[in-house]
Amino acid sequence: MEIKSEQLWPLVQPRLRLYEASQDWDIGLVAKVTDSTTNTVAGWLTGQTPNGERLIKLWHLLAAFGLESPELDSLPGFNRYCGELLTFGVTAMKELQEICNLAKPQSVLLMLRGKPLMRPQFNLEELIELHSDELQARRAELVSVNVQEIRPRQAKPSGATPPPAGSKGEHMIVYAASMLKGVLPLVRQLDSEQSSAADRSRLRELVGNDDMFDLSNILNHLCSERARNHGRTGQ
Repeated sequence: MEIKSEQLWPLVQPRLRLYEASQDWDIGLVAKVTDSTTNTVAGWLTGQTPNGERLIKLWHLLAAFGLESPELDSLPGFNRYCGELLTFGVTAMKELQEICNLAKPQSVLLMLRGKPLMRPQFNLEELIELHSDELQARRAELVSVNVQEIRPRQAKPSGATPPPAGSKGEHMIVYAASMLKGVLPLVRQLDSEQSSAADRSRLRELVGNDDMFDLSNILNHLCSERARNHGRTGQ
């Protein structure tokens, strides 16, 4: 199965947000493995898109954390193993280009997203024999091999004082922004003619009518400080 570039990020970004919401979140590790900066990773959480190689690495890193993806499972074994070798620094793009007998780096990215190969230098078994020990060692350096699932953060007690902006407060802002950006395409779909009245009724049932109204009012307040102040004086 070959996945198009524009199809991959919408699949990976929700997993990044799920990891970001967990108590295991380590933005520095994500930046290190994807050869990025922490500012770049924060940008991914709020809607920016990683380039091809970084996106492939992020895809495989999140899988290593236990956020396994069905589309990754359906890749040919050879292609997936090459993606793991790249992610954990066992091979670089140029080496994969040689292993796969491909003329261009862009062809390697296509292969890593599932495009079948014609004449690779090695088969999967030979590739595993060559790199298995190093891959396991690199994974162990970066990711706990015992991770089975992403554990959610413990909820803070009601009435807790919010952290100051610029530290954990900044984290809260980035997280809220990423969640809102992520849900926007979904609610647009539900508000379109492609969804039925029964779909929207089911949404209100699951969220709860009171919470839906509360969410609507709060988002209106957050549109601007003027809207927020007006809304509060009108309460």
